[in-house]
Amino acid sequence: MVCVPGFAFRPFEECYTFVEESQSDPNLVADKSLMMNLYSALALWYARLCEWEKACFFYTKACGVTRQAPSSIHSINGVVMFLECHVLLFRKALVEHNQHIKTIYQSTQKHFTEFNRKYSTSKMYAPRVLHLRAYMYVLAGHEALANAILNKALKLCQQHGNKLEESWITQNQISWFGVFRQSTSNWFASTLTMPSWEEARVMDPEALAHTRYTLVGVGGEIWADNSSLHLAPKAEDTQLLKGQG
Repeated sequence: MVCVPGFAFRPFEECYTFVEESQSDPNLVADKSLMMNLYSALALWYARLCEWEKACFFYTKACGVTRQAPSSIHSINGVVMFLECHVLLFRKALVEHNQHIKTIYQSTQKHFTEFNRKYSTSKMYAPRVLHLRAYMYVLAGHEALANAILNKALKLCQQHGNKLEESWITQNQISWFGVFRQSTSNWFASTLTMPSWEEARVMDPEALAHTRYTLVGVGGEIWADNSSLHLAPKAEDTQLLKGQG
């Protein structure tokens, strides 16, 4: 899938066809970890493109297997994509001035808390989850907190040698706090020219920025329209800011 790194392991159409065909294979359907991963990937693909009806279809399917999936790498990878879907749904609510913004925000926070409770020993996903949590707080208007969380994620990336995630975090920092902007339509166009895995493996991660998805913010005008909202951060997250003081 092309959801994360900015290059294509396989073309999207091939991935979609595989998921469709797998649903009639009892051996594959029995593998809840695999199906969780596949359904979440398609839900995220469509959520990033703001094709919400299609995203909802696969999101619902992912929900149907998530409780049955064991704590495997495949499952956790699917849950992480699930988390991004939730944050993008929160962004959608903000942009559309949904009357349930606060409820959706609190639900998103709970999903992060639940992930940490269930998968706290899975350190390899810690930078990505911190990255997504920072995105949630950028959307909620807590930029200083988001930056503190990103810095923690970057330190973990450097400790683990996780160049791809480090590069993606840096890209999003520029988008959120700098001048670069990428629209959803631009990302869709870029997916058509993504390098293959064979091409990307010899490229510098920074060179993938133009085809890698940017977690788009909402802009000050959205918050001007939602000025009466107060979306409080979790107390345990605000400790990061105190640690910087």
